[in-house]
Amino acid sequence: MKVENCLAYALMKEHDSDLYGYAPAYDGAGTEELVYALDAYKSYCVYEHGAGEKDFADYCRKLEREGYVRDSAKTANGNAFAAYTNGHSIVNVSYIRYRDVDKYVVQDISYVAIAVDSVRNSTLPDRCGEYEAITTVQVSMVNILTLVVRLADGRFLVIDSGLHRDADRVYDTLCQQNVRGGKPVIAAWLFSHAHSDHVGGFIGILEKYGDAVEVQRVVHHFPGEATYMGKNYMEGIPNREGENMTARSNDIHRLMREKMPEGRFAIAHAGQTFAYPGVQIEVLMTTENIVQKQMFDTNMSSVVYLLTMPNGKLLALGDAVDAEAKILRKIYGETLKCDAVVLAHHAYNGGDEELYHNTGATAAIWPNYTETLVSRGLIGHFTNHFDYNRVKYNFMMSQNGPVMTLYHGMPADEIAHFTPKFDVKHADAVCYACRRNPQHYLTADQLREGYGNAPRYYGKGEETETLVMNPEDKTYVLTISGAAEEDFAYYCNSLKRDGYVRMSDSQEEGRLCAVYADPLNEVGVSYLDGVITITVGRAGRNVLQY
Repeated sequence: MKVENCLAYALMKEHDSDLYGYAPAYDGAGTEELVYALDAYKSYCVYEHGAGEKDFADYCRKLEREGYVRDSAKTANGNAFAAYTNGHSIVNVSYIRYRDVDKYVVQDISYVAIAVDSVRNSTLPDRCGEYEAITTVQVSMVNILTLVVRLADGRFLVIDSGLHRDADRVYDTLCQQNVRGGKPVIAAWLFSHAHSDHVGGFIGILEKYGDAVEVQRVVHHFPGEATYMGKNYMEGIPNREGENMTARSNDIHRLMREKMPEGRFAIAHAGQTFAYPGVQIEVLMTTENIVQKQMFDTNMSSVVYLLTMPNGKLLALGDAVDAEAKILRKIYGETLKCDAVVLAHHAYNGGDEELYHNTGATAAIWPNYTETLVSRGLIGHFTNHFDYNRVKYNFMMSQNGPVMTLYHGMPADEIAHFTPKFDVKHADAVCYACRRNPQHYLTADQLREGYGNAPRYYGKGEETETLVMNPEDKTYVLTISGAAEEDFAYYCNSLKRDGYVRMSDSQEEGRLCAVYADPLNEVGVSYLDGVITITVGRAGRNVLQY
């Protein structure tokens, strides 16, 4: 196959094409766009926007005609996933379709995503073969951010690793739970994203205990630097987050090459299934499923994993903030059913109400210390989209307590010390059903005219001036009187739930101000003396002066 006939030929032509995986050109319907590149690992993703299920099937057949062999295939909630390889390249193909109220215009979202890796930089998911079961599968939470899963053959799976300072405790836990003898063997270390509180412990372990552990595989999906919060969104804002995230991912690869030369990397893609003794891991979502050129919140780079174990299913959301969680449950709907869920983003403002409802989980694992949650009033707070009354068990960990080994399904009296009795007034919150069918201000015609957009205000007070429109710069202003400071905070939180990111905030002489943005819109919100003012405009026009 000639390189000229491959996807992303222009990208490979500019660089060393031998380091990239190859995939044949796509011939079906849709608008093609190379949106996403994992620059450090010579991987890329091509989107075919508007493509259909038939286009997905046709492309899979084309791969087979070109000599690719299918490694795996699955469907979920009307979506389809498949992985192929020809010994040089790994091609992950997915078809995603859902209906969305995209900034309040109902539309069909459908695309075929073709993600291509080279076998030099990535490997296919593991398949569990014959093994001797020497222990029971066990799940432990270490330092609130590290999940340690002991496999049936005595090896470990680990998800995330906490901060650099947490390395000692994670290493000690691996040694204490090691039933194989010798040094602990980690069959796979999985990462949600490259923030320091998720990868720092791993870096510390390799630096300090690199000769005392064996890491056989690292699974991650770290985007290229340019994919993170963009340098060119607002003039003068440097891409510090992208630089830091990339530096940490490079540290992981460098240390693995130095300390674990036999270790392999696997780049995660939605639809993949890794099988280990007693545990199956499904990759539900990566940054590729967000389908936008830049992330305005680096937490959106979180990989979402679903673990199936003998005693049930565990959903690990990482730091999947509101916008990512929204897309996750639009893709999977009620197929997200599980027995236990690790709450998103440290259990204070990740996920959304409908996502947690769709899981149907009977147990919640709070990845934050009990003392922090209580002192900050985060249990039952309106910024927390999870209702702790919904589940039977709430697993929490004290800052000075032992490693928390989870016993999902045991009688409540046996795990009472893991289940604090909450004496917290539950905040009045908009139920998730309201957000499934939201009311909005603008008509479809007004949207087409180029006005900005924002979620409808839900809260106390009266709308005294509804939609004061400015046709010149396509902005509108909404004023609410009789509101409280908490209503200002709640509306700001609803913006985050809808995928907006806070760009700035200020407080002066009792006036609270904040500006939020997504790739298309900017929303300015202010509060003073019981009055909330909301100004909405299109992104990049610098019309909001706060």
